[in-house]
Amino acid sequence: MGYPFKENQVALVFDAALDESGDLTGEMEMLIAFPGDSAMSDASRMIMIDITTMLSAFLSYSQDKDELLDAVMQYRDDYLSANNREGFTIDTPTMGSA
Repeated sequence: MGYPFKENQVALVFDAALDESGDLTGEMEMLIAFPGDSAMSDASRMIMIDITTMLSAFLSYSQDKDELLDAVMQYRDDYLSANNREGFTIDTPTMGSA
């Protein structure tokens, strides 16, 4: 099931490598996806590319920085436990209720 992009949306896509049994291997590529009929100007596209590549670079940079990763995970956990889910939309075939 694909996600129907709106003309102003951009996605950071995680392409995870799986082993023969379907488990994650730990290897992952990150891709940037735009809708085919984007209404974004070239300048806006470049800003969105800058933001998504910054997120990708942060994830790569932080993977061996335990203190930084622990602090970010604690922030995430605190943020979600406060029932503040703004910006955390789950769009899956089960819409997050599996």
